[in-house]
Amino acid sequence: MTGHPCFMYNDEIISDHPPEDTVPIQALRYGTGCFETMRSEAGCTVPAGVPFLFDHLHRMYDAIRYLTGIPDLQAIANCPPKESWVDNVKRIKSHANLQHKLCLVRFQVWIEDQNGFYIDSEPNIHRLIEIRAFNDTGGPIDLCYVPHQTISSKSRPAQLKLSNMLHYRDAFRTARSIGAHDAILQNSDGYLAETAIANLFWYKNGTVFTPSEETNILPGITRNRLLEAFRKEGIPCSEGTYTPDALEQADVAWITNSLREITPVRSISGIFPRRDPVPNQKQESSQKDATKTKQPAAHVIKRYQHHPFLHRVYELYQQVKYSTDVQ
Repeated sequence: MTGHPCFMYNDEIISDHPPEDTVPIQALRYGTGCFETMRSEAGCTVPAGVPFLFDHLHRMYDAIRYLTGIPDLQAIANCPPKESWVDNVKRIKSHANLQHKLCLVRFQVWIEDQNGFYIDSEPNIHRLIEIRAFNDTGGPIDLCYVPHQTISSKSRPAQLKLSNMLHYRDAFRTARSIGAHDAILQNSDGYLAETAIANLFWYKNGTVFTPSEETNILPGITRNRLLEAFRKEGIPCSEGTYTPDALEQADVAWITNSLREITPVRSISGIFPRRDPVPNQKQESSQKDATKTKQPAAHVIKRYQHHPFLHRVYELYQQVKYSTDVQ
């Protein structure tokens, strides 16, 4: 048995028992937190303007169950129902006058318990919602290989967005330091996995390829919904283990996440592709008249029309993300 601790916070002794809303001790010590990052669109008819919001909430609540060790979250006094997050997003956007803007939405949860490594039957859940205007500048992007690896799902559930993500951050910083936009991580066996902030796709000879969950990726909401759309349309898809040369020989590649959705890949460590994926102005002009009735906005043409299949990917995703049947 140990005595009561005394705490100093930012050079000031605050109390023998720190206020939990100021110093979430267990969250600081062990990283007992989870988060979700999304986009909210003006005029979007899905809940709070956030595509697949309840997919995100389901995953976040699975993370809370994992972090607390409590299967029935209704037993936790201050764990709110999922619907309350929808209402709070609407309230914040109205308060900040963001109803008519594209926004980044981030849910952050910290778990505070009294027993450290042991399961606490009455943990305290801290919640933070961040919403701000977001400028989606789009792609295409340059990727690079880095030595960082995904962490085995034997050590922690890879499918949850937990606060312990320093390997992603370090991989991203490494890529930025050498002039790339994002990093490609492999698993411990050398197979392609994901990027630091997104899932990886490519298309070759009529088939879509993406690394499987066996490579310890974080399978994103956009990734999963896009795969569903491909299969519904009868587009061949392969989830598996692939070496880098499979990606480098692709016809076209792109990455997906919930914030930027679909972003084409321009190059990978200077190897891929063999051609410029962004059409020049003359090409865009000559194609515009022939497809005027079917074309989306100009920035979409620039990002996706350079390869016919990637344009189709974008259109399929737009259809599914605005469907209330999947919300």
